[in-house]
Amino acid sequence: MKNNTAICSADFYENVGFNTIRSWLSEHCLCALNKDYFHKLEPYSNKMDIEESQSFTDELFASFQRNSPLPLDIIPDITEIFQTLEITGAQLNSDHFQKLYQILNCSYYIKRALKKNDFPLWHSNSQNLINSKEAVSSIEKVFDDSFQIKLNASAELKRLSRAVVTIEGNIQDTMAKLLKQARVENWLQGENIVWRNYRSMLPLKASQKRKIKGIVQDQSATGQTAYVEPLEIIDLNNQLTELQFERVEEVNRILRELTAYFQPMAGQIQESFYILQHLDRHIVIAKLAYELKCIRPKLNNTTQILLEKANNPLFTLVGKDVVSLDLELKNNRILLLSGPNAGGKTVVLKSLGLYTLMAQCGMYIPAKKAQLPLFTQ
Repeated sequence: MKNNTAICSADFYENVGFNTIRSWLSEHCLCALNKDYFHKLEPYSNKMDIEESQSFTDELFASFQRNSPLPLDIIPDITEIFQTLEITGAQLNSDHFQKLYQILNCSYYIKRALKKNDFPLWHSNSQNLINSKEAVSSIEKVFDDSFQIKLNASAELKRLSRAVVTIEGNIQDTMAKLLKQARVENWLQGENIVWRNYRSMLPLKASQKRKIKGIVQDQSATGQTAYVEPLEIIDLNNQLTELQFERVEEVNRILRELTAYFQPMAGQIQESFYILQHLDRHIVIAKLAYELKCIRPKLNNTTQILLEKANNPLFTLVGKDVVSLDLELKNNRILLLSGPNAGGKTVVLKSLGLYTLMAQCGMYIPAKKAQLPLFTQ
């Protein structure tokens, strides 16, 4: 739905408590983009659009009443992924694939849950939800549960990873032997092997730096410690650096290949994301309606107002007692309230304003009956 010119001022939203409703919806939605959507939610003035929106919410509201709401999960923002997928040879990173994995899984389970008998509208409008276990499996073959690249994501990566482990073991054994000798001879300035520029070194006293054959790669700020790379491990360190570089290149190749696999699906992934985003908006509205024991309000093009046993949701949401409102106005343009101070006149007016805003945003009203006029200005 596209809203028309605003029917009220921004101050009115705050005065009647609509911002509280906005915040509740924003806090309870599962799609990251919908948080901002609900914070900026404004009423609509097209009756057909509002009623269409209500019809979509109806099906989800009924699922809450059946105690079987849809298994919607967190919907991350993947909009930046779509731009990357448009570029040949581009590469998504592990964070992108984790978000994509969430979307693929969510799409798969939601499509299975949207049975035609229970969700006829949503079933019809979600036919293009991506439903590919193969796509999910392609990500699972590359990443572990923490979304780190699996060491066996490819045969080459497995070989390189094993070689790195072997070289690291050789370096560790050699350095441990030299460290022990330096400790016995009292050449050490520190007690442990240190790393400088991704290479292992011995922290020797500056006066003893020639005791072990090697290259002085660095020294401390005071000049008292010399960091020596022993000659015996220089070649091993060089081999390790080369292997680590090759491993990074292989990881990048795997990510590019996996990215290329998803590029033909970019359009369907994007459409699935928007369907899930749209679904989340209606689910959170249905959830609020269910928690507040709401009904779908009827909108009319007259000035008729009918509220029976209507409760202000602001009180209900914070657990306060609420006095139900009964109000009927038949084709009159003026509502006149009289009574003593602190008699509830302001609450009635604010409640009426809040009900109107909620109804024209496609939301339901906590009442036994609710008929409201459609405000367009």
